[in-house]
Amino acid sequence: MSDDQLRIGTFTRPVVLEVARRDGSLAEAGIDVVETSVASSPAQFESLEAGDYDLVFTSPDNVIAYRFVRSNPLGRLLAVEIVGAIDRGLGLSLCLNPQIASVDQVRGQVVGVDVPNSGFAFVAYELLRRAGVEREDYTVSALGATPRRASALIGAECAATVLNAGNEIRAAGAGCTVRKSYTEEFKREAVRLAKERGNIAAAARDLGISATSLENWKRQLEQTPENAFPGNGNARDQETARLQRELRRLKEENEILKKAVGIFTVRPR
Repeated sequence: MSDDQLRIGTFTRPVVLEVARRDGSLAEAGIDVVETSVASSPAQFESLEAGDYDLVFTSPDNVIAYRFVRSNPLGRLLAVEIVGAIDRGLGLSLCLNPQIASVDQVRGQVVGVDVPNSGFAFVAYELLRRAGVEREDYTVSALGATPRRASALIGAECAATVLNAGNEIRAAGAGCTVRKSYTEEFKREAVRLAKERGNIAAAARDLGISATSLENWKRQLEQTPENAFPGNGNARDQETARLQRELRRLKEENEILKKAVGIFTVRPR
């Protein structure tokens, strides 16, 4: 790496880089950033290992997979580390194509992922499972990086996928459905409404949610009334929820540009 050039591999052009360029932060630090688009996380990390990039913008689950999980797509462990968080890396949304009205309709369809055993893919599987759609209910297609999956979703090449980093906004603008996260209060009120009406399907339709989700909420509430929605009711999910809250708090306490400038500081070799 030269003293004034930083080579970065990205899936989507980071907004924070453009802001840093426009406000002069990069120029002040004496850094010329060269961005290269990558097709997938395996290609991104293989290029990082080969020295083609000095750093990459990626999701933290990818770093964990290539650092600690031997069954990652490359089949080997890499000496990579997370330097810092600079954008909405964990803002993952389950999105449906314009022809899919509810998660129930994903059954028998194609779910798009980057690669089948990536962190993004496991998030998609889990979000679908929580909505009542199990892994055996659909087929999986490896479609590559997030912008490519967004295009595939818009073009109805897949019924659902997980998007982030602004790609979910692009998909929503093209008529795709970005599945919402629901609070505990909403879930309890939805179950109450369904009981009052005596018709789960009708209540779900009026609320704009799937009948399967409402059935799941009702069952959870009946089984553990006081602790029905901590995650999925187990210790791991509760810890994940706690860590996500802590992550949001930390992000709020740190200014993005200051963190970005810190990341872009060239380290001597």
